[in-house]
Amino acid sequence: MMKITERWVEAVLMRWGVAEAVAVNLRLVVLIVAAGLLSLILFWIMKYLVVKGIYRFFLKTNFSWDDALVKFQVFNHVAHLIPAMVLRGALQMIFRDFPNLLPWVVRITDCYLIIVFVLIINAFLRLGHYAMGRTAAFKDKPIAGLFQLIRIILYIATGILILSILLNKSPAVFLGVFGTMTAVMMLIFKDTILGLVASIQMATGDTVRVGDWIEMPKFGADGDVVSINLTSVRVMNFDKTVTTI
Repeated sequence: MMKITERWVEAVLMRWGVAEAVAVNLRLVVLIVAAGLLSLILFWIMKYLVVKGIYRFFLKTNFSWDDALVKFQVFNHVAHLIPAMVLRGALQMIFRDFPNLLPWVVRITDCYLIIVFVLIINAFLRLGHYAMGRTAAFKDKPIAGLFQLIRIILYIATGILILSILLNKSPAVFLGVFGTMTAVMMLIFKDTILGLVASIQMATGDTVRVGDWIEMPKFGADGDVVSINLTSVRVMNFDKTVTTI
């Protein structure tokens, strides 16, 4: 099918007066543009017809859990998935006669797919954080820091994976480099790392909860804990001022 399409495009270009040698390269440009337009059309269909239709259906149901899917627009990122997969397959067929370019095309499209998957995972993480925060067991627990930590690990792993794909190296190479940089990073981001460790200890040890009254004169904090994230604690003081520790 692709060969028939390529020959037809070349024939049309040559009928328009394009030289045969130029028509081969120009055909590549035409097919790339066509693949891009096809992906955009699929994305428009997915986002504005399929996804919005799903959201409208969810809002009409009597369940509350599906309203959270709408609130965090989880399926917005899923709308990128099918167009990205179609674009990847189309570009692989288009560039099959260009062995020098094909590996780079595959790598770039693979990276795009990885980013799409990460966005989907991140959307579900935000949904999970919201859902857990509404339950009685976790409502007053400092779970925000744990979800932020998961996101950091996810982003670091994604960055390493993308670099390994683009540079055609094993992820172990970048993990080794990352390991050698750990000592330097610990010196530069000492306070941030200490805050991260303290946040994890608070979350796992359940030492401080949202709503607890704490007093820390050193930081000018004397009031209720309103939020606990990865590196700081926000306190609403008795005089309605907010202190970040």
